[in-house]
Amino acid sequence: EISCSLVGSEMCIRDRSFGLRINDDSMDKTFDKDTYVFVDLGAPLHFEDIGLFYYNGQILIRRLFIHHRKSLFLHADNPKYENIKIKENDNFYIIGKIMQ
Repeated sequence: EISCSLVGSEMCIRDRSFGLRINDDSMDKTFDKDTYVFVDLGAPLHFEDIGLFYYNGQILIRRLFIHHRKSLFLHADNPKYENIKIKENDNFYIIGKIMQ
């Protein structure tokens, strides 16, 4: 068992999944701030699934939306956060799927 810090969140790695403490309110109504979720590094992500993403230097938990099979958006369940459109020159990758 390894403990470390990831962008202000607590993380514990075991095999292909780990627990992560949510440190903001972007996913309110689904996950409260300071609750723990599990991230599966090997699970496929589908439309509207919640994932852990790296986006331009930030680690984000958001829903994945695909618009007309051309555009990717990251959507927070809390309406005070705007959608993020992933552009070609963004530094973006999927880390894993949030398991509920």
